Amino acid sequence: MAVYFFIRAYFLGCLVFIPTFVIAAIMLRAPLRALGMSLAFTVGGALAFATALVLGSREKGQGVLNTLPDTLLGNSMAVAYACAAAVGGGVLALYLFNKFVRPPGQHS
Repeated sequence: MAVYFFIRAYFLGCLVFIPTFVIAAIMLRAPLRALGMSLAFTVGGALAFATALVLGSREKGQGVLNTLPDTLLGNSMAVAYACAAAVGGGVLALYLFNKFVRPPGQHS
């Protein structure tokens, strides 16, 4: 069951990586740094998305979102919860990337 969540996260990563890389490459004009930033955002977001789906949809009342009925509203809230976690995970990964990987010529 958890494998399907990670497959969904992988496809989300592919759909997120390409536009993020194009935007980063245009803004930064440094292809390797844009690649690193895109990978950090995509991997962080995909891991957070999959983790949120796994934690949010556990069986037998142990999940975060099991207070909602198993209807369209309940499923929509689970996806919204996972997408919010994906954005947070991507931003956290991007913050860590920028903290540990300095652009050339910048010394701290």
